[in-house]
Amino acid sequence: MRWFDSGRGHWGFPDWGNTGGNVPTVASAPQRFDRGPAGRQTHSVARPPNIYYAAAWKNPVAQGASDTWYVELRGYAKVTSASVPYCVANEYVCGRIGALLGLPIPPGGVIQPQTDEQGAAWVTLNFSPKNEPLPPIDPATVVAAVPDLSAGVIVFDLLIANTDRHTGNLALLPSKKRLDVFDHSHALMGARQGRVQQRLGELRSATGLSGAAVDDIGSNRHCLIDHVTDAPALLGWAEELQSIVSDRFLNRICAEAASLGVGATPEEMMRVEEFLRERRGNAKRLLYEHRDEFTAIPADAWGMELL
Repeated sequence: MRWFDSGRGHWGFPDWGNTGGNVPTVASAPQRFDRGPAGRQTHSVARPPNIYYAAAWKNPVAQGASDTWYVELRGYAKVTSASVPYCVANEYVCGRIGALLGLPIPPGGVIQPQTDEQGAAWVTLNFSPKNEPLPPIDPATVVAAVPDLSAGVIVFDLLIANTDRHTGNLALLPSKKRLDVFDHSHALMGARQGRVQQRLGELRSATGLSGAAVDDIGSNRHCLIDHVTDAPALLGWAEELQSIVSDRFLNRICAEAASLGVGATPEEMMRVEEFLRERRGNAKRLLYEHRDEFTAIPADAWGMELL
């Protein structure tokens, strides 16, 4: 058993090492109910949760009273490497937060590696009905189909310092208005080993959505930012961060990520936790102060409550 003192109590966790461990998995949840600054009309509508696909149904489980079957599932696995040293830890933390917020992030979890040297991997359930990559999205089509959800994706990416939201890591089935949000390996700690403090420090007063370089690494301008038109929806999602994402939750998931032994040290995860706490509280202010980045939203649409 290892312990890490974060200054706000202790992190205690078993040493899962390279086994993948019995760690929590991520579930895709329905969008939440009302959101939006007080006095504003809310824009949230109920939507069914995304459905995923079994590769094969096998035999019934020969125990228990419920009608339980063995099934084979397909997924997309990622491993930590020199080019993405924080991949698994980033995916783990971002997936847990996204699921808590009710965003349609495909369920995922940590799995055993192919080799002991490789370390635990992150796997995301296949979300393509034909087991083929879906084409890049058209941002205008996505925002028109799911406007409130699009605002939620932007605020989520602001929270997790995701500077890599492009048209290839969202998927849309227009006929069902189904959006899948995936690929967060370059968020939070980024892709440069040992540069967590520098990266997060540089992003403290920036949205990370504009396409500006961060820690001397180029980034993508957020693919939805020039198409969203609803400032109240963005501010409402920022308020939801404050009401739903608790300190205790952030402490827990960052401790769990540190325990995986996949490149992120306890000290680095402590910095991530502190960044997320601050980011959560400042999200609304950051949106307002950088409202000029949202080119389709008039300046006067943001209201006066933040002045």
